[in-house]
Amino acid sequence: MRKALKMYEDFQGEESTEVIDVKFKKPSQLVYLGRAVAIEYASDKLNGGGDGTMATYRHKFHKDDILCTDQDGKQLYILGSKLTVEDRGIVN
Repeated sequence: MRKALKMYEDFQGEESTEVIDVKFKKPSQLVYLGRAVAIEYASDKLNGGGDGTMATYRHKFHKDDILCTDQDGKQLYILGSKLTVEDRGIVN
């Protein structure tokens, strides 16, 4: 949990006010859906170019990144060898 709190602080630029525990089954297989092109998300983060006001961030993926789902179609996965989440945001 401590690692998740630190990542939140690094990414958002402020302390976390809550922790959410989630439970999910580790998929034994993934279903390929297609090439991951980009993702957009809205955040009021202070780091990674944010100023604390709500903004939309768009990140383009590398040409080899892919989008998959679990065998039940209930969880999405973006897979890429160069994809990381850092204090400045999603980096590819």
